[in-house]
Amino acid sequence: MSPNSNPSPSPSASASTRSQLDPRRLACGCAVKIDLQRVVYPALRRLRPALERLGVTVAEREDADIFPLTQGLELERRVYPFRAEAVKPLPPKALRAVTVSAVYRAFRPDELADRWLEIYRALTQEGAQLHIGKGHTIEAYSPEDEFVHFDVYAPTGPKQEGFRAANNDTIQLIDPTRPLDAPEQTDVALSNALNDLVALGAVDDVTIVPLYAAPSRELARAIERNIKAFAERYGLKLEPQPPVSDSTLLLGATVLGASPKRPPTFYQELREGDWILVHRTFGDLAPINALIEARELGAGALEGAGFTLQDVERAVEERLAVMRRPNLDVGRVVQQFCPEPDEPFDPERHLKATADLSGPGLDVFRELAELARRDLVIERVPLAHPEIVAWASRNFLLPNGTAGTNGAVALIARPRVLERVAAELERLGHHPQIIGRVGSAGGRLWLPPEAKRYIADWPEAYGLLGEGSGSEHPL
Repeated sequence: MSPNSNPSPSPSASASTRSQLDPRRLACGCAVKIDLQRVVYPALRRLRPALERLGVTVAEREDADIFPLTQGLELERRVYPFRAEAVKPLPPKALRAVTVSAVYRAFRPDELADRWLEIYRALTQEGAQLHIGKGHTIEAYSPEDEFVHFDVYAPTGPKQEGFRAANNDTIQLIDPTRPLDAPEQTDVALSNALNDLVALGAVDDVTIVPLYAAPSRELARAIERNIKAFAERYGLKLEPQPPVSDSTLLLGATVLGASPKRPPTFYQELREGDWILVHRTFGDLAPINALIEARELGAGALEGAGFTLQDVERAVEERLAVMRRPNLDVGRVVQQFCPEPDEPFDPERHLKATADLSGPGLDVFRELAELARRDLVIERVPLAHPEIVAWASRNFLLPNGTAGTNGAVALIARPRVLERVAAELERLGHHPQIIGRVGSAGGRLWLPPEAKRYIADWPEAYGLLGEGSGSEHPL
């Protein structure tokens, strides 16, 4: 794969603007995402018919683009200000892409849909047929920092057995209380981008194509060093790229990986009584938000919380150590329990579905339930620091305290399959837990009463289980 990068035409800011970048105004981890349920998904529903008339198709809520594995892949990066007149049209052929839109204060789905339509109309005006395999919509730091990014690619050469997956996840930073050039800031961002590949088992032949921005050349060089060190540490291919802007801070990447198996996307195979497993505890962002609040307001902010500032600091260090390490070994376990390309799916041997809890936290199961048209019943919410998460939620520091960045991976299968999966994960040093089960036909997410302590912005779509309705599992 050999990416060709267009010069980044994203708007530049003056030196005075760059010097005013306030880390405290940057979103922690996946909190940078624009609200999916209220803004992004309604915008896409409105936009989809018009896009199809332009020859643009959009994947149905997959966390990565999944396509046939071939010997090669041609990739071109395009980054534009979020204005249609800045966009250069694609050539008239079939292409795929992952995309990132950075939009300032996007609250209205209809307005976002209209702006996207103009971008895609300009992009396809010469007849390109484009499939968007993954879209990522994030909050821009300022109106001047709005941009749209496309990594456009086409498989080349003979087909091979298996599939390839492409993903982009980009954040601003993970922890504003530490230096912006700290390696853990970059490590978490890159691990987060990889986690959607992990969930699919696409962890062979992994390539990182960085997407980053920095308000100074010195910081950009430090981020570049961090990216290179990360790739070398984990034996991953790296396609170096220049920063996409000199007026804001971004950390992320487009990542590509392969698997010789079939992907675990057998949503219509979900049946009542299947189990839901997570490979570790979650709720990683709440301690960071609690630390920011305590340092802003002073130690008195934690009065009556039941824990101290030192407890929060220790929790942050612990969660950062977890989040900065990519879950590649979990991806290899996922791959192990997927069918071969010419093998029929066997519910007694194979995973039915997987998901990355990073950005949405427990809300990822709402999307899975709707996709599979099955009720999903979560009976336990295993958080690493439940009291800190509950406090952060009670004080409205984040809308969903179960969210993370490079989060837990969820796996759904029959009990006998997940018993074997859990044994493999435990052998690797993880602490998997069964947290729920598949219910009857429907498509609704059901949560236990304790979940209301951890989710400040409680959607009406959630069902609430009655007290004592959980079932016991041996894991």
